[in-house]
Amino acid sequence: MSIIGTLPNNIQDGQLVDASPLMADFNYIVNQVNANANPSGTLTAPPGTTTVFYQAAAPLGWTVSAGFTDHTIQVNATAGGTTGGAAGYSTMFQAAWTSGGTAISTSQMPAHAHGINDPAHNHASNDPGHAHGGALGTQFLMSGAGTAAFSGGGGAVGVENTTDFATTGISNSPSFTGIGILNTGGGAAHTHTTTFNVNYASMIMASKS
Repeated sequence: MSIIGTLPNNIQDGQLVDASPLMADFNYIVNQVNANANPSGTLTAPPGTTTVFYQAAAPLGWTVSAGFTDHTIQVNATAGGTTGGAAGYSTMFQAAWTSGGTAISTSQMPAHAHGINDPAHNHASNDPGHAHGGALGTQFLMSGAGTAAFSGGGGAVGVENTTDFATTGISNSPSFTGIGILNTGGGAAHTHTTTFNVNYASMIMASKS
């Protein structure tokens, strides 16, 4: 929109006029400038316009919007002039914050195996051999020389108190103990602490009065 507009008197080149039309045009220009132009140091915009300024105070004719403290900016082509979110800029980007806790499940762990050391082994046995005797105070006869030989027949017989010594043939086969693996861990949730600490420029938001 132009500030001056059309002058009330259109004076042509070479036209002789008195001071009246000239002063009328001059006063019209003065009034238009005073009504529409901005003084030095002011920023013009339609009333209610809101924008940001990289400075400590709002320009002349603008009012700081205090409700936008500790905000960041989202550029949106279809929904300007709205706000959202729940956490301040300093909380999310300048201070440490903790993520939600997560408990790892079995399906989330990498597949893995556990080795054990369970070699086959033997158990020693002690089988010195043994003999069998008759009833208490009895003896029995055996072929061959003995402690007391009897004559007669085709050969000698002997009187014995016990049989010869013999072993049972007991042995051990290699075996495994079936060692198992003990469980450990509690499955509790864990969290992560993060601090972005990004660079920033402090701005104010102000509206045209």
